[in-house]
Amino acid sequence: MIYLHKNLIYTFIVSVILQISLLAGDINLDLIAQKPSNSDKHLLIFLHKTGCSYCEKMAEFTLDYDPISKLIKDAFVFIDINVKLDGEVIYKNFRGSKREFAIYLKRDFYPSTVFMDTKGDIVFAQSGYVDEENYLPALRYVETKSYKKMPFDEFENDYEFKKSL
Repeated sequence: MIYLHKNLIYTFIVSVILQISLLAGDINLDLIAQKPSNSDKHLLIFLHKTGCSYCEKMAEFTLDYDPISKLIKDAFVFIDINVKLDGEVIYKNFRGSKREFAIYLKRDFYPSTVFMDTKGDIVFAQSGYVDEENYLPALRYVETKSYKKMPFDEFENDYEFKKSL
């Protein structure tokens, strides 16, 4: 009973901290990854900037495409990071602005997508605009944890073959 009570208090405290930091524009990836409801989901970080036509196109068409948005909602924790906006990102030993975070990840090209596992380790990343047809294989690659077994291009070729059957 006491153990359950401690877990509820911990969950409540983490939730409050997350809500406060999100309102302030801050993003603590360590806390987000540790949140109990996120325990089996990969983090999907969408790095983009205001005024980038490719970023806007990817957000509007690729990420809002029904099969993609449903899969993201069901299987990922989506984190939207506009590198032009104020706020701090906390990630392992890094603490800095959103733009500095993108540079730290070597993803200073927009839009970019970074996938992290539940430990906060990067498992896959893509830079540049990706349309609906080519984004779905990336989501499936991470969702199925195929990155543990094969490189993406091999998975993508197999995915395309199976899709054509």
